[in-house]
Amino acid sequence: MKEYKAYIFDLYGTLVDIRTDESEPKVWKKMKEWYNSHGADYTRKELRQCYLQEMENAAERVIRRHSAVRYPEPDLGRVLKDLFLAKGVKADEELIAETATVLRTASMHRLRLYAGAYAALRLLKDSGKKLYLLSNAQRLFTINELKKLGLADGLFNGMVLSSDAMAKKPDALIYEVFFEKYRFNPSDCLMIGNDLFCDIGGAKKAGMDTYYILTGLSPEEDRKRILRGEKVDADYVQNRTDWEITLHRLDDKIN
Repeated sequence: MKEYKAYIFDLYGTLVDIRTDESEPKVWKKMKEWYNSHGADYTRKELRQCYLQEMENAAERVIRRHSAVRYPEPDLGRVLKDLFLAKGVKADEELIAETATVLRTASMHRLRLYAGAYAALRLLKDSGKKLYLLSNAQRLFTINELKKLGLADGLFNGMVLSSDAMAKKPDALIYEVFFEKYRFNPSDCLMIGNDLFCDIGGAKKAGMDTYYILTGLSPEEDRKRILRGEKVDADYVQNRTDWEITLHRLDDKIN
């Protein structure tokens, strides 16, 4: 494999095995209790409905601001704040951060690194590679989760999350934000991800080479195509999660 100036990783589903479910009643019971305890009086059903409506409103604001965006990413912090304001409560940044933590904790079922992922990243970093994150993620969730997973210790040279860009992969805007921030030529970058549509399709359109890894969180249609041996757009394809294989393909000089 050729040497790239930037190795850009998707996070959730590629490096991290995660399962969340915000639709569960227990999540909104917990959120109701939290909002009520801070003076914002909601029923569980009302809060859930208002949350979904505010997320939709936030997405529409993104589209009004960036008319070319096809996959908007709402600002979760703004949504949580507006839910307080709707009940006459002014929430500061600390309260919003705490509220996001309550939501994520209540909806989380699993959060762990794929076996071997950290060791592979560390070896790549130590060999001189520049590593970046480009992920569909809310910063209010992700920064704390990177710390929990041991990925916040200078391993990455930088990151762009969809909540930063106001657009999710494969939208062109998130790639534009990344290249404007880090000043790479797309042809000098490799995108590593587990989703043929979001990670691979978006990156190819942006001009990057791509490396696809089939993981337990890859879309089912991806799985069928890969296991049937179909030709896909990725420049490199790995049909199972094995970070030892990934490491040696990304840097064949590492023993």
